[in-house]
Formats: sequence, structure tokens, C-alpha cells
Amino acid sequence: GPYRAYVSDTASDRVVVIDTSTQAILASVIVSHRPRQLAVSPDGRRVFVLTDSQVVDVIDTVSLQVVHSVALDDWGVDIVAGPDNVTAYVAGSSYAPGITRTIVVDGDYGISTIFPAARGRIFGFSPDGTRLLEIATTGNPCDSTSELIEKDAATQEVTRHIPIGLSAVAATVSADGARAAVADWCSSQVAVVDLASFTQVDTVAIDQSPADLA
Repeated sequence: GPYRAYVSDTASDRVVVIDTSTQAILASVIVSHRPRQLAVSPDGRRVFVLTDSQVVDVIDTVSLQVVHSVALDDWGVDIVAGPDNVTAYVAGSSYAPGITRTIVVDGDYGISTIFPAARGRIFGFSPDGTRLLEIATTGNPCDSTSELIEKDAATQEVTRHIPIGLSAVAATVSADGARAAVADWCSSQVAVVDLASFTQVDTVAIDQSPADLA
């Protein structure tokens, strides 16, 4: 099939599917109210759509239709597709002041587990899929500290964590799973972390405050 990009159109309650080789729109998939974050399963068969209506919609990328809708009891702020291709992890924001929780949308398309969690942003998994990666910031913007956190994906117990600048706002894992890159808004830099040793190995200065990366 074509190389695709999936774009959330919040104003129109749809996900737009684009063929990136021709820039043609392949489909517009109607989803729940105000779609925000998207996560594509590793095998490319599903797109998990986190919406402002406290619903996760699941799009089948073959039929380009919503095949499941999972109601949450919380406002989601981030979503990551699990390594098994059928599970999604959602960071919910309304659990308690200053606290989020991880909501697991399982392969049967219901909520299987809810874990209390330190306030943070989920962004990926370790190469073997057993550990979840988060960034978390405490304190006021630019007068704060950030951490890179590794958790056991099954139990949500913290296995390793390191300081990672002042205000980590986004992160991503390299294609080979060996390294993570973390954007620090206030320090105007990107930190590079070796995930095997869980140590920061490099810093790249950015002229202006970085807001996201991929």
C-alpha cells in the first residue's frame, strides 16, 4: 500500500489519510468529537485516536473505518500504541491534582487496567516492549526539573529514572530502539539518551525553544 500520513482534523471531527507519495487524500474518517493525538500500531494495521470526548476510536487501516470505540472515564492527554499491536496506553489527566494515571485499552477494546502515575507524558517503549518510557516535569515552567522515566509496562513500577533538563516537553525513540531524544523547551536543547545504559550521551543545542520532535 501507499506510504501514509494520518492527520487529526479537530474542527471537522475526522482523521484525514494522505498518500505521502502523491500528496493525495485517500480518505476522511469520521471519528468522535475533537480528535487530538494519534498512535499507529507497529504493524500499521490500526490507528488509535484520542479524542476530547473521552473516547478512543480505533481505525482499521485496511477498511479505513472506525471498528471500535472505547469510552474513558478521564480526559486523555497522550496515547501510545503498545508493541502487541492491539493495546494502547493513555495518560489520563483528571485523577487528582498534579497526578495522571495510565489507562490501558486492551486488545478486546475495553479498559483492562488503570495505574496511578506520576505526572508525565508517555512517548514509547523499550525495544523488547516490556518497558514504558515517559517524561515528567515538576515545578513551574523554566523553574522546574524533568526526568526520563522507565517503567515496567505490566505493573507500571518505575525501574529506572534520570534527570533530563529543566522542561522536557516531547520525546521520541529512534527506529532501532537504541536511543531516545528529549526536547527541553527552556534549555533550548535536545538531550540524547542511550536506552541500554539509561544515560544521557549527547546534547544538541537548538536556536529556539523546541516544542516537538519525531
